[in-house]
Amino acid sequence: MAGRQAVRRQGEGAKTGSISAKNNMEITQLMALLQRCYAGEKKTEPGTRRYSQNDADLVISMWSSHPQTGGRYLIADRNRTSCWDYTNSNMARVEEIAPFQKRYHSHDYFEMTIVLDGELEEWIEGKKIRLRKGDCVLLDKNIRHVERLDRDITCVYLGIKDSCIENLLFHESPGGEQQGILQYLLSRMEDDTAARKSFCHFQALHPDGAVEAELNEMLGELLRKQPGYWLMIQGRLRRIFGILDAAQDYRRQAVFDVEDSREELMAQIHLVMETAQGTIGKEELAERFHYNAAYLCRLIRDYYGMSFTRYSLSVRLKAAADLLRHSDWTVAEICEHLSFSNRTYFYRAFEAVYALTPAEYRDHYRGR
Repeated sequence: MAGRQAVRRQGEGAKTGSISAKNNMEITQLMALLQRCYAGEKKTEPGTRRYSQNDADLVISMWSSHPQTGGRYLIADRNRTSCWDYTNSNMARVEEIAPFQKRYHSHDYFEMTIVLDGELEEWIEGKKIRLRKGDCVLLDKNIRHVERLDRDITCVYLGIKDSCIENLLFHESPGGEQQGILQYLLSRMEDDTAARKSFCHFQALHPDGAVEAELNEMLGELLRKQPGYWLMIQGRLRRIFGILDAAQDYRRQAVFDVEDSREELMAQIHLVMETAQGTIGKEELAERFHYNAAYLCRLIRDYYGMSFTRYSLSVRLKAAADLLRHSDWTVAEICEHLSFSNRTYFYRAFEAVYALTPAEYRDHYRGR
């Protein structure tokens, strides 16, 4: 197909030619050039970069693998580029360290997954969809998901923050009609509710490499870094939205509203917190529930009307009151057990809630 090369498998290697041959350069070759030109840190240990929060308004990452040669993962934004090479043994270690069921995660940004070659399964809040060559899924913020990738696959992930969408709207023609995807993203920015999340599934009816060509240009801009390159990259993103919105080329599945049972989720969170007597931190709590920590903190604030710190303190103080009533532990032992490093702070916090000092509280209940 003229001007659009099929994606080369990882095992075929990468050329070392100049970017002047850009139009004939495949995405995996650009990945290799980006790694060399940007001096991205080359790692061999399994990385978890994509699962953490990112500060950039747009992050481009890519995974390409082949059963015989292993895989390569690249991540790039306007400030940095990093690349990880995985041997087959590395990939096997990833499966051992983080099996599929434990890799559920969420982000504080929108994520678009585009399959360029091969297939993958995407599990979204328990719903499974199959993405084939040319297919794409656009995930809402803070929606839990996990991918099961084939060993012979090339796919791209775009992490899109609210600020990126605002920039796209800023450069929109006055009075212009907003594309479906852009309208969807805008609506989800404004409706950041905890209980309703959604995703869009785009099935390629006639895969022609148009999206791949735009991604190729985006990576080429990252490589050259000429003046205005970031605006060009955002423009390419806008074109990808337009391609996916074309009804004759893509079937857009209905936007699935994924309902969380808020009461059930908060009951589970409270059970975990009470079992740990309030000593579990927000990061560990988020890891247990496979949610972003900031998202869980917002859930707790919305539900209980207090910050996570205040909520955790209230659970610890309740545990302290229970220990004062039903154990012979000293106040010092209770403080140590509940991770109160400052005993004076504990006394003040306890008295503010129960209107009694810990000693008075114990005497009052044991004197009944």
